[in-house]
Amino acid sequence: MIIKKTFKTKSGNSYPPNILGESPISESRNYQKLLEKLRESEDRYRDLVEYGQYIICTHDLKGQILSANQEAVKLLGFDQSVLLKKNLREILAPEVRDKFNDYLEKIQRDGVAKGLMLVQAGKGEKRIWEYNNSLRKHGVDEPMVRAMAHDITHRKRSEKALLNAAQQWRTTFDSITDMVSLLDLEGRILRCNRAMKNFVRKPFNEIINHSCWEIMLGTPTPIDGCPFSRMKETLHRETIILSMNDRWFNISIDPILDESHHLIGAVNIISDITGQKKTEEEINRNYDVQTTINSLLSLPLKDIPLEEILYHSLDLVLSIPWLAFESRGGIFLIGDEPETLVMTVQKGLAAPIREACTKVPFGKCLCGRAASTAEIQFADCIDDRHETTYEGISPHGHYCVPILFSGKLLGVINIYIREGHLRNQREEEFLTAIANAIAGIIQHKHVEKEMIMLQEQFHQSQKMQAIGQLAGGVAHDFNNLLTVIRGYSDLMLSSLDQTNPLYPDTLEIKNASEKAESLTRQLLAFSRKQVIQPKVVNLNTLVSNMDKMLRRLIGEHIELVTCLTENLGRVKVDPGQMEQVIINLAVNAKDAMLKGGRLTIETTNVELNEEYARAHIEVEPGRYVMISVSDTGIGMPQKVKEHIFEPFFTTKEQGKGTGLGLSTVYGIVKQSGGHIWVYSEPGQGTVFKIYLPRVEEEMDATDIGPSLPKPLHGSETILLVEDEEVVRRVVVTILQKKGYNVFEAINSEEALSLVKEKNGEPIHLMVTDVVMPGMSGPELAKHLTSLHHETKVLFMSGYTDNAIIHHEILKYGMPYLQKPFTQDSLARKVREVLDGC
Repeated sequence: MIIKKTFKTKSGNSYPPNILGESPISESRNYQKLLEKLRESEDRYRDLVEYGQYIICTHDLKGQILSANQEAVKLLGFDQSVLLKKNLREILAPEVRDKFNDYLEKIQRDGVAKGLMLVQAGKGEKRIWEYNNSLRKHGVDEPMVRAMAHDITHRKRSEKALLNAAQQWRTTFDSITDMVSLLDLEGRILRCNRAMKNFVRKPFNEIINHSCWEIMLGTPTPIDGCPFSRMKETLHRETIILSMNDRWFNISIDPILDESHHLIGAVNIISDITGQKKTEEEINRNYDVQTTINSLLSLPLKDIPLEEILYHSLDLVLSIPWLAFESRGGIFLIGDEPETLVMTVQKGLAAPIREACTKVPFGKCLCGRAASTAEIQFADCIDDRHETTYEGISPHGHYCVPILFSGKLLGVINIYIREGHLRNQREEEFLTAIANAIAGIIQHKHVEKEMIMLQEQFHQSQKMQAIGQLAGGVAHDFNNLLTVIRGYSDLMLSSLDQTNPLYPDTLEIKNASEKAESLTRQLLAFSRKQVIQPKVVNLNTLVSNMDKMLRRLIGEHIELVTCLTENLGRVKVDPGQMEQVIINLAVNAKDAMLKGGRLTIETTNVELNEEYARAHIEVEPGRYVMISVSDTGIGMPQKVKEHIFEPFFTTKEQGKGTGLGLSTVYGIVKQSGGHIWVYSEPGQGTVFKIYLPRVEEEMDATDIGPSLPKPLHGSETILLVEDEEVVRRVVVTILQKKGYNVFEAINSEEALSLVKEKNGEPIHLMVTDVVMPGMSGPELAKHLTSLHHETKVLFMSGYTDNAIIHHEILKYGMPYLQKPFTQDSLARKVREVLDGC
């Protein structure tokens, strides 16, 4: 900027102004030197104005720009010629132009004005100028404003950014959920965030300059293991986990070091890890629970008794560290007595409790209440529900948890807890899980025991069946021989005079055959290969009718007691066979009570359910009549019980018994569709329980009056079919001796051929064996009666399996003669069939 101004003296001479703005001096020799200095000063001023970093310009009192230096031109982006045509108002940002008049008024009033100015460059960019303007009136033709400004746009933007950053940092600092504080070298809090203020519930001014341990823990000095103290030694991060007000916190201290690695402060961060701790504890608890349950479930895999498994289970539960249980407890299981718990295992219980709680009825004490309600019983002290106490009992409480399997009560777990312990759902869930695991173990053991028992029953059943088949086969073959021996001995006795020397020997042969016949009859009873004559009867009537006979049988040294249930159901059995069953059992009981005792016969109606049937392999669920025969004798061990129903098995001395009594009982009961079970322990007596299917049929009428003698002779034509030659020969001899016309055949084919040869001659009776090679006796009878409707049939056999009747090979009521037989029984049966009796 160049100012062209001259000054005039009073004489009218003109001089350029000097640097001081004073009037020029008179012309002298020094004038030229002064002028040179003035020019140098002007040049320096011009350079300073034009090329300095400050914005320098002038404007009049209306704001018209009079001059502007290069810095102003550069920052505003206008050509100087354009700029000098503008009013200062025009270069202001539009939003501040309305305040320009206030500026003009101030500069005219005060002569100075300074502050910040928001200008808008030629390209629309807005910049901030810090100005310091002054009004000049003297030494100029017109008043003007000399303006000097500095562009502080970048600085202001930086300041704003810093302010924003500071605000953001403060916001972030306060939004951190962890408690954060800055500490000095003494551990005093210099600054903290809102999270710490809210936690300690104090204003900032009561927190600042106080030590962190005083604010957080309320202690005047650092605690043992203080992370701040350790950090000052290590100059590294130090941490500690503390529990405060039932919450858990992770406290970390990080050092603040200067460039020389000297400690100048620390950052304290306190994180609430209660949720994490609870999660870890829950994970640990779940792990303990699962580990315990897995350990429990692995116990049945070991070959150890249930009682030992239960003790290990109780010990595992009581050893879990996070449970507030005492090391005392017990496991009770359902006993044999109804609604009674039996202490099976215990740990840490005092002797008075062990003695008093050996058996606990349902409803008594907490254990009994847990059993009766099938719900957890809890007590935090010894209250009125503790019906069993003793002097000096220590204070305690209980968890009593029912052991349930599919809703069925198996027992109760009793755990002791400290007095005042609060009921805890997590503990209840844990104990319930343990109870369920124990229930599974108990059930597994029960099933395992049932499987072993069923296997034993199955093997026993197979053995008995095999023995029965053998015995039946032997009896069948033996009966054929006895038929011959008995038949010929009868024929010889009938033809010999009693004075004949052969008569006594022949009579001995007959007597021996009769004894042999009794043995085969028992074998057939055991093997269920005898034909029975079932009737619908009431067992009460049958037992009552045998009372006198039984009393004579067992003797006066044994008391007979009968307990007969009223309205007893009816059964369909052979009355004579059932009498034999009761007699055999009574005799067996008598032999077990040589010094006297009590024989009890009991009848009752029972319902055998699915559970009972699962435990007894041959039993079908349903309604039964039970008759039991029990004694107070010497009992028997398990090894004896395993063989008592086998033929020829006996514990008596040689010659004192055949060993067929109980096998006969077994066979009769089985052939009647029933089941027999024995319960006995050495020294505890024996109970035989017989279950017979109940029927709804009416009772059969009893035969009244004695039968009249029937003739044993005849003259009718009889066809005899028998594959055993010796049997066929003796039968033919007996029938011919009784006057009958007999022709014989060895099998069905030969019999039918003989019938054809007779060419329609009448055949009054066919006597045939039931089981023969080829066509059976019943099949032959069907063919023959289709040809000769008048022919009657008499079946005979020494091996008539009851299955034959059930399969309708031989129906109930068909004329039948059991081998061996006498000549009189044969003649009598033949006559009965021919006469239609």
